Amino acid sequence: MAYRVKHVSEKLKKLKTVLYKIRKGRYTTSSNTNKLAVPDILCDFDIIIGREKDISSLVDLLITPPSNSAKYERQQISVVPIVGMGGLGKTRLAQSVYNDQSVIKHFELRIWVSLSTGFDLKEVLREIIRYIDTNAKYDDDYGSLQLMIRQVSKMLNGKKYLLVLDDLWGDIEGLDNWERLQHIFMCGSHESKILITTRKVDVASNVLRITPAYHLQQLSTDECWSIIKEKAYFRGGVLEDPKMVNIGKEIARTCCGLPLAARELGNILCSKTKDLDQALIIEAKRSIYSAMKLSYDRLPSSALKQCFAYCSIFPRGWEIDRETIIQLWMAEGFLVPSSGEISMEDVGNKYLNMLLSDSLFQSAENKDELSGIQKCKLHDFAHYLAKKVVSDSETRRLVFDEDMPRMFPEVAGSKNRLRTVVALEAGDCDNIENVFRNRNLRVICLRGSSIQKVPASLSKLRHLRYLNLSGCSNLDVLDDQSVNSLYNLQTLVLHGCNSLSKLPEGIGSLRSLRHLDISYTGIKILPTSVTSLRNLRTLDVSNCRDFEELPEDIGALKDLQCLDISHTKVTKLPDSICCLTRLEKLRLHPCPNLKALPRGIEACA
Repeated sequence: MAYRVKHVSEKLKKLKTVLYKIRKGRYTTSSNTNKLAVPDILCDFDIIIGREKDISSLVDLLITPPSNSAKYERQQISVVPIVGMGGLGKTRLAQSVYNDQSVIKHFELRIWVSLSTGFDLKEVLREIIRYIDTNAKYDDDYGSLQLMIRQVSKMLNGKKYLLVLDDLWGDIEGLDNWERLQHIFMCGSHESKILITTRKVDVASNVLRITPAYHLQQLSTDECWSIIKEKAYFRGGVLEDPKMVNIGKEIARTCCGLPLAARELGNILCSKTKDLDQALIIEAKRSIYSAMKLSYDRLPSSALKQCFAYCSIFPRGWEIDRETIIQLWMAEGFLVPSSGEISMEDVGNKYLNMLLSDSLFQSAENKDELSGIQKCKLHDFAHYLAKKVVSDSETRRLVFDEDMPRMFPEVAGSKNRLRTVVALEAGDCDNIENVFRNRNLRVICLRGSSIQKVPASLSKLRHLRYLNLSGCSNLDVLDDQSVNSLYNLQTLVLHGCNSLSKLPEGIGSLRSLRHLDISYTGIKILPTSVTSLRNLRTLDVSNCRDFEELPEDIGALKDLQCLDISHTKVTKLPDSICCLTRLEKLRLHPCPNLKALPRGIEACA
């Protein structure tokens, strides 16, 4: 215990020296057995305050060997479930335990799997393989379920591992999948452990049935006040005078023992350098949602609020890609530069960093700098808030999720109102052609659709700014008549359309196009007209296995900032590539057939 107290004290000292530089700290482990980052690894005060005993108890549960090794070898593996209501900090507590030095030293292998989107046996196995295999890629296909079971069994065989299954809900579809999963895990050492976080008491008692659940309790008002105080006063926020202390303690009572609420209220207080209206704070609802709502209300612009609310289109726990969400905001008209020197993408990056800084977004990566975070997500409560604050614009958006019928409705009276259609897993949706009859659409996202050819009516969508057909593996043609009249199109995503072998010859007529992603397609060569896309900023042809060459006049794309030709058959780069003075990223690795770079390419730097 003395060692842990000393360790915590040393971490606190280090935190105070860097807290001005980072909004959210991240603790990274030197262990080479973890390729992927555990999401949101916090080194923040609220992960320590009030949870010291919990951390110590859970660490002891994990590193204490079974009392009867033979018994554990014959029976199920030891499972430690953390149970509690949303907002209590179950995930943060598990993260802190996961990164405890004693735990790191004790286990040969540590694995983290998030189950926010539900329990899918094959997906759990896929995530475990990705975590262990340092050469695994996101799009790798690991074959059938049986092949994946054998691969995971081989990877875990004889090893002492810790597996964290974060956010397990009651959707395991009976005991069969869970017992099957446990059978796979039995191949490891008998000292291996599984740590689970769940809101469902019945999951821990009825499904797990292994170890008594560790019920996480609410923090005391004093502990919530300590979190608020560290957030609000340390970083140059409000002055710690008696009046503000009284207000702060009153606020602490509204947190209902939830660390998340305390952290958000501390952030709000930190942003104030003058007296607060005490009545305004006292009258706020006593719930986690009130804390989130206060953060939302104090966003500095209506455009930023729109950007936050718009993210309600994504499912709970969905990892949001930075570039994707910025492109969507741009298509909806939320990003308006204040001057000609600032691009819409610059505004979008600024907005995303602000939402991350205000904790309305959470990082899904282990990154220190906000600008380096490429994947983020909404916390459950922030997602709930986003749905609550969506304005009347929701009547102009059609979002399909797993609970909706797999059928697109007739256009009917919404014909002139609908602006956005999003189906993140479109699949075999019926009447998909109805989508393209909405003349005022700005956004179409039909990921994973079984569509083979886009309807001719696409050509009439003159307001369309974002078209995402990624994962449409049956799509084998994009004809000029359908695409080339989309003069306002800013983003075209064809990632994973592996049956598509060419782009329309007249694609150069899309003068507003800024982002073109044809990665993982069958495209061999770009039309010469692509060099007429003078506003193009990103061009991604990575993993087009048959792609052979870039246009000789590629240097005409003066605004191009990112060019990715990795995993292609490109043998040479055109000399004109040296004219791309705004190029910031040139991804070439690996290009096994590329023999040399043109002279003067350093001018692009």
